[in-house]
Amino acid sequence: MPFADELIGREAVQSLTRAIRAAAPDADLAELRAAPRRIDPLPLRERADLLRDALLTDLPGDYAALARTVRIARDDTPHLTGWTIWPVTSAVATRAVREGGTAAFDDAMALLASLTGRLTAEFALRTLLRHDLDRALGVIAGDWTRSPDPDVRRLASEGTRPYLPWAVRVPGIQARPGATVPILDALYRDESEYVRRSVANHLNDLSRDHPDLVVATARRWLERPAATTERLVRHGLRTLIKRGHRGALELLGFAPAVLEVEGPLLDRESVPIGGSVRLTASIRNTGDRPARLAIDYIVHHRKADGGRTGKTFKLTTRTLAPGRAVRGGAGALVPAHHDAPLLPRPARDLLADQRSRVRAGRLRPAGRGSGLSSRGSDMARGRGGAGPRRAAAPSRRAGAYGAAEPHRRRGQETAEHRQQKERHPHLPAPWIQPSRPRGGGRPQEGASRVEDADTAQSVHRRRTPGKLCGSCHAGPCTRNSSAHRSNRSNRSTEAPKQSKQSKQPMSAAGSRQRPAQAG
Repeated sequence: MPFADELIGREAVQSLTRAIRAAAPDADLAELRAAPRRIDPLPLRERADLLRDALLTDLPGDYAALARTVRIARDDTPHLTGWTIWPVTSAVATRAVREGGTAAFDDAMALLASLTGRLTAEFALRTLLRHDLDRALGVIAGDWTRSPDPDVRRLASEGTRPYLPWAVRVPGIQARPGATVPILDALYRDESEYVRRSVANHLNDLSRDHPDLVVATARRWLERPAATTERLVRHGLRTLIKRGHRGALELLGFAPAVLEVEGPLLDRESVPIGGSVRLTASIRNTGDRPARLAIDYIVHHRKADGGRTGKTFKLTTRTLAPGRAVRGGAGALVPAHHDAPLLPRPARDLLADQRSRVRAGRLRPAGRGSGLSSRGSDMARGRGGAGPRRAAAPSRRAGAYGAAEPHRRRGQETAEHRQQKERHPHLPAPWIQPSRPRGGGRPQEGASRVEDADTAQSVHRRRTPGKLCGSCHAGPCTRNSSAHRSNRSNRSTEAPKQSKQSKQPMSAAGSRQRPAQAG
């Protein structure tokens, strides 16, 4: 997943400013010009909201004036495209809702449909859905599902998803689960894979809260299928299949079966970080008819609140004749950077069929402080009525850079991150998100929590233009520089509780510096 500044960053703000200036040369655009200095610490959706509010402030007046400016920017400039569409469409929807009236609402719906092909208007559509759900659904089901533009047809499905990522929820859709089914009925046979994929994702969203409705809808579609319907239904039922929903399993041909399961057996009892453990099992069809099986395993992770969450890994789908068996296994990898740590404690590996769970083996941590553990293995759900399955995998906990691997919160390591690690090897990974200080209260703007590898003290690094070292407050520095060693030695003798003044950055000479102010 890209970083927020790679989607809506300074370049996107500048592109949006050029587009609006060309469409409205007399506008001051003070808020848009100030946005690049305020956008850096914000996550993605808040960046879009910041630019939306800047547009509404810089372009005062009624809805018609804003819509006229947006249409000029759309038609006459090349800059209104990409991720700038999100705040622009959000501003259009917000102004229409504030003004009220059906004329502004209907025009905003039409304007969103004309802009969605440049990125997507699905996020702005949520504002109109929340304001007048019935009117919006009427336009979507009546006009958008019949549009010759596949981007508009996709918007009809994607914009009305109950759990659209990055978007606000629409309470009316969640309270009326069947409200969007007519839209899906009109699009499930669509000629565009782009549209059908959105329909499958929409169906999967509905299955989280209303599984029986989803199974009934999928059954209707399979009674009048297109060549692509079975694949769409399989993708739309994926969450129900992972949960072992009997109706979904039977709909895809996994009828109840009588199975005999042996295993899983583990090839080792402790696993180092970066290693793997191999799970093997045997499944025999002891019934008198062929059994179609979907064989999976789940890796269970312990959450911070003490509960468990599982991630299902697909193994294979097999059809077993009576008396025949399938034998095999899978390697459960223990990654060096794992997103969901597990508590270091032994746990049973479970293998389940539709009637029982069989205790099979144990994994134990490879060493104290490694954060390694296994939590349940459920290999093999013969989905012809097989019961839940579980699988085990270890992880590692977040920690100081150079000790335990830091917890990766988001994104992948880039060339820029590697350069930062080479410049400041004692700092944590640059994808660590800002967090609260240990003493409570909100973090300073632009600050991120750092675990000092030597002193185990929580300090905060302010991202000033000078790029001061967050540990020794000397910048730029290297780990072996004299300023670094001197300042870290001074820090190690400080009292554990420091006043706010004592936490301010120091220069290489040791004097306190005032935090950099936004221009």
